[in-house]
Amino acid sequence: MSGAGKSAMNGEASKGLSNPVLTQPQSETDAETKMYMQFLRAATQEALQGGETGPDTTDYYNPESFFTTVASASKFENFTLFVIMLNAIWIGYDTETNGAPEITSAELLYVVVENFFCFYFTGEVVIRFLAFEYSCNCLLDFW
Repeated sequence: MSGAGKSAMNGEASKGLSNPVLTQPQSETDAETKMYMQFLRAATQEALQGGETGPDTTDYYNPESFFTTVASASKFENFTLFVIMLNAIWIGYDTETNGAPEITSAELLYVVVENFFCFYFTGEVVIRFLAFEYSCNCLLDFW
């Protein structure tokens, strides 16, 4: 590279290149964007400072129950998330490859996998329901 090219590059580097997309002058932002940014800053500060989020469903679990131990375990929660992910992938695969109009006429593989997901998710709901100290407390979680 020539000496002139190097000096031009050094001059640009010393000035500090800026990305025009990421750095726009404050005068160009509209009022709605400013208000949204203020909201994001406030929400971020509240989250970082540990703001109140309301009661957790696990607060209503029976502390002496075997089902509470299972439902509160991080391995159970992580495995459930893994099964949810597998189910989403399976739904895509099933949609593309299964030509049967209904589950009763599908190949055995499709029937077995669909029933696995059904039984797992039913079991998860039953375990979480049985973990509550009082059954009516399950209605406190609107999720």
